[in-house]
Amino acid sequence: MIGILFATEMEAQPFLSSSNRRDLLVDISGMGMEAAALATHRLLDQGVSCVINAGVCGALNDSFCRGDVFRISTVFVEDFLKEEEIEKEGVRLVSVVQPLFDKERRERLSRRADLVDMEGFAVAQICKKKNADCFLIKGVTDFGDQNGSVDIQEHIQWVSERVADAVLVLIEAFRGAGKC
Repeated sequence: MIGILFATEMEAQPFLSSSNRRDLLVDISGMGMEAAALATHRLLDQGVSCVINAGVCGALNDSFCRGDVFRISTVFVEDFLKEEEIEKEGVRLVSVVQPLFDKERRERLSRRADLVDMEGFAVAQICKKKNADCFLIKGVTDFGDQNGSVDIQEHIQWVSERVADAVLVLIEAFRGAGKC
């Protein structure tokens, strides 16, 4: 069974409105790594064998655009002491404890990662420990700078619609291949 994990209701709403949820469990964790870890445990305890963490993120690379949606290959925690490889190809995500709206911190994080969120690492780490498949699908709403909180609110709806579309494509591919 596939579990889909969103941090917020706003991120989940387009998916919940558009999907055929047969054989899916959806959880809304709340923001942050601790909340994401607890929600991932809940999904796995309900028999999920594959977790898709879907939601929005900030771009650390100015070549990305709002609305771009990515599959994550590697996720780090902010101090870069811990890392989880998820897939061989994709972009690198750093998960932070505090929101990123600071130019110097963004610059430092961009040296190792392409995107920033607040949940992905916890989901990947729990899935790895529990031997469950894990996929992270993230859509860019902002650039992790001083305008970030305004940009997130302005773009979360339409970016979440794009993320929902990407998740639906991924689920159909899994079902077609007999995975998860």
